Amino acid sequence: MRTLVTGGAGFIGSHLVDELVRRDNQVIVYDNLSTGFKTHLKTLLSNNRITLVEGELLDEERLNAAMKGVDTVFHLAANADVRGGKSNTRVDLEQNIIGTHRVLEAMRINGASRIVFTSSATVYGEPDVFPTPESYAPTQTSIYGASKLAAEAMIQAYGEY
Repeated sequence: MRTLVTGGAGFIGSHLVDELVRRDNQVIVYDNLSTGFKTHLKTLLSNNRITLVEGELLDEERLNAAMKGVDTVFHLAANADVRGGKSNTRVDLEQNIIGTHRVLEAMRINGASRIVFTSSATVYGEPDVFPTPESYAPTQTSIYGASKLAAEAMIQAYGEY
């Protein structure tokens, strides 16, 4: 299987990439290296089944080129600074919502049929029901949580096409 992992140089992403390579997948790691590091992939980069593409999710041309021939996308890339959304309100919009849209469009254009998305418990805001069921109607308490919820909805809508 040919996979693309956004945020694949991050801590969690690099462990996923390691497992995908172990399972004989061809893996394209797409990461802007803002919070991910090449050192997380150090032992993997010499493997001929992995390609590292340094790029922004907002770079449609680069993302489309990286997506060619991909079957499955593991979309882990997102703004990692939840509290920072208060001082820079555009970052969650750009990285989490527009970035997810760009991933979905690249998938549609290139015929990639499956996405695995890492969301966040922040989509539930500050729940008063524990354990919190997925049907819980959240009150958003952060721009980050709202952006992850919006990304979930966008993925659901694209799944209908």
